[in-house]
Amino acid sequence: MSNVEANILILSDLHCCREKSRYSRLYCGLLDKPVSRNPVEAFKQIIEKEHLHADYVICLGDVTDKADQAGFIKGKDYLNDLTKSINAKELFLVTGNHDVDPMNVSGKNDYTFVLRSTNNYPLSNSLLQDQYWGNNFCTYEDDKIVALIINTCTHLQNPDGLNMPPNIGDLNLCSIKEAIGKYKDINKIKITLFHHHPLQHSDIDDQYTSNDLIDHADKLIQILKEMNFHLIAHGHKHLPRLKYDGMLPVFCSGSFSSLENVEYFGADNTVHLMNLSLKEDKCVGIINTWKYNYSSGWLRTKDVDAMFPAKTGFGFNGNAQHVADEIVNKNLAWYNDDLKNILDFKLVIDQFPEINYFSPYHQKVFSEYLLKKYKLEVLPDIKIGAEHLIKQVRL
Repeated sequence: MSNVEANILILSDLHCCREKSRYSRLYCGLLDKPVSRNPVEAFKQIIEKEHLHADYVICLGDVTDKADQAGFIKGKDYLNDLTKSINAKELFLVTGNHDVDPMNVSGKNDYTFVLRSTNNYPLSNSLLQDQYWGNNFCTYEDDKIVALIINTCTHLQNPDGLNMPPNIGDLNLCSIKEAIGKYKDINKIKITLFHHHPLQHSDIDDQYTSNDLIDHADKLIQILKEMNFHLIAHGHKHLPRLKYDGMLPVFCSGSFSSLENVEYFGADNTVHLMNLSLKEDKCVGIINTWKYNYSSGWLRTKDVDAMFPAKTGFGFNGNAQHVADEIVNKNLAWYNDDLKNILDFKLVIDQFPEINYFSPYHQKVFSEYLLKKYKLEVLPDIKIGAEHLIKQVRL
């Protein structure tokens, strides 16, 4: 069985506005220079400087803010620009609650009128577009991935839906299970994309948090597990997070350019490049994350206490402390040599590549255990890109 790899640029919640706003960094008429003050141009600069490539770009909803038509069209232009710059073959979009018009402000009596009237939404294949709007989901397949794209905003087809949680009903669940059944044993990376969160994700208002958690999400997750799906990615919550439901990773992208909630929590706008590898039916991933700075553009954070690390991963299901023990045993001659204090961490990664797939939790356990038991320190911190394993002074 051959290995499969895919690189995916993931971002969400642009909240692109018609005019300059305190709610978002993106708006129509935003100038290209200074580059650092335009998040799109600034990340294009990163793409060029670091020679980044992605097979796919994924936007997990809320392209615009409060169903602003001009903001949606401009936001989609920004996404197409990023897709072209990073040389991706497909842009995936999912419907966010700010992308629809439940209050019928437009007078069109169709909550999706803007979305339906734009090209390549939620992806370029017209047949899959029809399936998405007809069934509230569609499945994309190519030589590397299977992507299940779900519309979690159907409750907003009328104003009453504003007070209801997003809901994936039993009928839809049955249809989804039938549609993805044929992919259960296929040797491809299988991901699920939607806007709202399937696991509790606290924010400022606990009442709002409970009201926008997907109803029946537990049933959906169970189906995805049965069909051997490898990853769930969602937006909506502007704070990035990686959690697990059992062995299934659930990734929240955070916000690319919205300021709502982000500033309140002292968080950052984020964008992620995810490398996914399917090896012998096991999917593992490395997540590289950039945060936005208004003066400097996009940076890899050097803050070990940042809400989301500059480098982390998922798919490691072992014991991080055991890996630490094995590192010392493998390099015992170095460890016992008082004249050699530094070990190149690239050598350690070559010996134990599973370290790449440590989650933030495993990264913390690993570093703390090495320090406490062996007096070995990972520098810089593993969350920002380790380079050396260094012995502390032994008394």
